[in-house]
Amino acid sequence: MFDSTLQKTLELKSYAEPQQELSARVARLTPVDGVHQSALSWLALIRNSVPTVCMATVYQPCLAIVVQGRKRALLNDEVFYYDALNYLVVSVTLPAMGQVLEASVERPYLCLRVSCSSWVSADRRLPRPIVACLSRGWMRPCWMPY
Repeated sequence: MFDSTLQKTLELKSYAEPQQELSARVARLTPVDGVHQSALSWLALIRNSVPTVCMATVYQPCLAIVVQGRKRALLNDEVFYYDALNYLVVSVTLPAMGQVLEASVERPYLCLRVSCSSWVSADRRLPRPIVACLSRGWMRPCWMPY
């Protein structure tokens, strides 16, 4: 038990530096709270400096990668938490509830949102930079079924 716990701790520490670098880059590109569309039509960056109340929203097909902070989505009786170790995949347009749980001025909620509609119809593969990020095994999916 001790060895596996120690190994897990060492694995998580090895992800800390790339995680901090990605957080710093997203923070630089999102100087104020809100959704920031990138030059790439399928990529948006999101920043929130305060936790939010749970509010109704419509999730479009996407891959949401939180690089800092924590959020939850509620769909009927299911609750999906996503953070730096768990990403969210939404396969179809869904009405749901969403809430940013962890955010502050010092450590804002930062998220990359990859729209599925642009690449799923084209070739059913993720853009290469995202595949490289996800294939390292440091995130686990939480699928939002329809």
